[in-house]
Amino acid sequence: MPTYDLPIWAHDREEFPPEGIRGNAWQMGARQVRVRDDDEEEAHFLQMREKYPRYSTCKIGLGNGQWRVAPQVFVEAGNRIVAQRVCGALR
Repeated sequence: MPTYDLPIWAHDREEFPPEGIRGNAWQMGARQVRVRDDDEEEAHFLQMREKYPRYSTCKIGLGNGQWRVAPQVFVEAGNRIVAQRVCGALR
């Protein structure tokens, strides 16, 4: 199935489910790099940008001085119309 990048970043405090979210004829996911306990801010940011160069530079505060880079959400769907419907349902 083709992949469609959505103009949405996962800003939840919880990481996006690694297995994604499935619907009828579509699957949603987010490209992210897991934060290790010993990661410093810059190290994690550089890992994210190395793996996904064109994606988010936005950070999410998790409290207690912890944070992570917000990943961009994508949809795998059979066509653009299905992907747009998924995006519309999220807004």
